[in-house]
Amino acid sequence: ATPFTPRYTADQIANANTTNWYDLIIRTGIIQQPNLSVRGGNATTKYLISFNSYDNDGIIRKNSFSRYTGRFNLDQNFGKYITGGVSFTMSSITNHNFANNSTGELSDRGIITNALWFSPVLSVKDASGNYQLNPNYPNMPNPVSLLEITDITKTNRYLANSYLQIEPVKGLTVKATLGFDSQNGQGRAYIPTTVLYGAQQGGRADRSLQNTFSWQYDFTVNYSKIFAEAHNITLLLG
Repeated sequence: ATPFTPRYTADQIANANTTNWYDLIIRTGIIQQPNLSVRGGNATTKYLISFNSYDNDGIIRKNSFSRYTGRFNLDQNFGKYITGGVSFTMSSITNHNFANNSTGELSDRGIITNALWFSPVLSVKDASGNYQLNPNYPNMPNPVSLLEITDITKTNRYLANSYLQIEPVKGLTVKATLGFDSQNGQGRAYIPTTVLYGAQQGGRADRSLQNTFSWQYDFTVNYSKIFAEAHNITLLLG
């Protein structure tokens, strides 16, 4: 039998100048979530104003998620028989994604798996300043190079509702509501030629847009009456 010949000596292993790929792609994650709200009113008016922000810098470098939300509510008595109100909510979300697809186009394996598989004896870049590739796995991109991929999605949403309610006689309620939901989103992605997949395609850029709008209107008439303190009748039209 052919005796086993190790590729590296014990001395080479002990004094090897290795690369910790996880240290190069991972950081300490930070989450911040401040909230602010103001509410008040009197016998005829009640209001609420609030603001919330959520910022999450993920453990993968350049990965982050941000959400900002504002809300305004107002309820008003216009007299003995009429009440009304409005509510409005808006939110804005920005997501800086990272290459973590298992079978997607941005990465065959994902940045975390690549960092696990990539050879620790390779440096980040070669003498020419290009990202090193693993000669044993030439189709696997350099994990650090994947940080140069830009993949950003932004979504804005606006929700509004209003109502007007009239009670001309006891037990009879007439109510009208109107509301809408508007959303618009956009995404943009760019794979530079410094990344293996970008080099294979001469660089790649993608952009997407999405807009949706819906509204709802309701008009109801409700009558409720209790007879002889034991019988209840309720009618609803709408």
